[in-house]
Amino acid sequence: MNRFRCWAILFCLVSALDGCATWSKHGIAPRPPEKIRVAVLPVRVAVAIKRLKEIRSVSKHEKPPLDEKASIREEMRQAADAVTSDIEAGLAASYFFEVVPDSDVRKASQAAGLDASTAAPTSAQIEGLGKVVGAQAVLVTQLSGYGAIKKQWLFYLIGSGLAEGLAQGVAVAAVVSNPWAAVGIGAEEAAQETAEWAGGAFLFGKWYSPVILESRLVSATDGKIVWSGTSLESSNSKAVKALPKEDRGKRELRLRLTARKAAEDIVKKIDKKAWTNLKNAAERRAPPQPKTP
Repeated sequence: MNRFRCWAILFCLVSALDGCATWSKHGIAPRPPEKIRVAVLPVRVAVAIKRLKEIRSVSKHEKPPLDEKASIREEMRQAADAVTSDIEAGLAASYFFEVVPDSDVRKASQAAGLDASTAAPTSAQIEGLGKVVGAQAVLVTQLSGYGAIKKQWLFYLIGSGLAEGLAQGVAVAAVVSNPWAAVGIGAEEAAQETAEWAGGAFLFGKWYSPVILESRLVSATDGKIVWSGTSLESSNSKAVKALPKEDRGKRELRLRLTARKAAEDIVKKIDKKAWTNLKNAAERRAPPQPKTP
């Protein structure tokens, strides 16, 4: 294992750690059977897609739409809305959370001048919105990768995302001396597929559809971040195999399924952290047990 590979894996392990804080100190300490009332902000798109074919299958003979940028914006808006719905559904099914209706959150967001396509909201804005909808916490998520991803995620992807999906591992050629070099992927089903650099984004071919979600849970009491986490998924092969054969190569479907897997991962991480915090809070509230003679 070369020095670059060791560094990449170390970077991945550090990046994968979830940030956290003691929730009860920030006004999030319900007593069961009460639940944490959480507002899920519409997912914000934070990745630049330059060509429609990066997110949707386009035939060789199909001409780009007259307004390709508008088509891309619409595709990404639908993708972000779908991820928002997946996260809301996951949290609503949790033992720990009660989700503020999406319509109420969007109405409050518009009234506060927030929009999923604009800059990230400030802590003060998030705190204010949470109070308006009666939430104890607000979940803020951005879509940082969708077919194309930001350059800083390269090492994470090589060390973690691909390793998860490919038992054979990843072969990296000349990346140390040339960060724009092609990266080959070793896998039975994708032996002829390659990943390429284009416009500063790491693009996969037909078989891999990377999605990155970055989330943070913010207290509506003081605007402090009580949890933060990231999900990077390179594919959702199990779900893709369940599709009809004629649909398995469609990039838009593969990305949608990968995004759903990433949303489920975010919910699992929040659920796990909620359990830890509420369990610890309950233990702190419990009266001391008498010592046995």
